[in-house]
Amino acid sequence: MDQPTEIISGQKLIEMLYEWIDSRRICKMEIPDTSYGWFTLLSGIQEESGAQYLLVDTVAGFEKALSHSQRQEVSLQILEKDGIRFQFKTRVIKSRHSDIQTELPSEIWRIQRRAGFRITALSGTEITFHIHPEKEKRAKVKDYSLGGVAFFLELEKDVKLNMNDKVTNIHLRLPQGREFRTIHIASAVVRRVELDSQGKYFCALEFLEFPENSKQQLWNYMIDTQRSLIRKLKSI
Repeated sequence: MDQPTEIISGQKLIEMLYEWIDSRRICKMEIPDTSYGWFTLLSGIQEESGAQYLLVDTVAGFEKALSHSQRQEVSLQILEKDGIRFQFKTRVIKSRHSDIQTELPSEIWRIQRRAGFRITALSGTEITFHIHPEKEKRAKVKDYSLGGVAFFLELEKDVKLNMNDKVTNIHLRLPQGREFRTIHIASAVVRRVELDSQGKYFCALEFLEFPENSKQQLWNYMIDTQRSLIRKLKSI
């Protein structure tokens, strides 16, 4: 785990878990040392035979994925809107039809390093931005977070994108049913430029000037998108 700034335990831990349960806060669940991960929800705290257990909404393919873990353990991350991340590990007791029963964690770590959940972009998600005031570019988005965006871009000979270049007037176009929600970011800096095997550039931007109202819109969209995905997975 990353270095924590605070280790939460006891009654404060219980209160924090109930707050996340009641608000249906999205969490990211992963099986350590594997590539398996899902977005899901904490669904309750269960008392059974004098012990307390944390319940997590079931996800498609979980039992099969867990069979690859000798420790029968999962790691869960909760992200607050300000980028502060909380993380804990717990052992799986049993996987049931509607939920996953796990041990109540003994501690939750509040992580010092800010990080955002990266959301895989839905088909049709696009970004437009200006490399120079007169040069607007449009690209297909791969994934994004509150802190930045990654995309594929074909560069013309007269337009180059280099590490640490500043781009401005950014618009992130996000599919919403048959329409789009557009998020404006004033400026960003190029943090990654790589050429792939098909001659396209994979690029990543870190947002610099991101108005709070736009950030709130993106946060709401991310939560709505993940809740929709969770509902689809539960229906499989």
